[in-house]
Amino acid sequence: MKTHPKEVMERYGKNPEFVELLKEFSQVMGEHFTSLSEKKKEEDDDPVKQMLKNDPKLVVFFVKSPPYIIAKGNFNGSKSSNYY
Repeated sequence: MKTHPKEVMERYGKNPEFVELLKEFSQVMGEHFTSLSEKKKEEDDDPVKQMLKNDPKLVVFFVKSPPYIIAKGNFNGSKSSNYY
């Protein structure tokens, strides 16, 4: 299919089972990539994930529900740690 699509379609394009299989496969793959795109958009809209992307020193303590506890700094008990 990838290297010679015209030849494949000439050979199998009149086979209704092949055409149906190709349609179903294309639909499944289209839905899959649409789903991935929507998931990526949701991740991009999440402010906590944006903060983590932008500052690798951030640590998030996930609790049962938002708001999350976000901390920055070293965690050896010093007062240099910041909590948001």
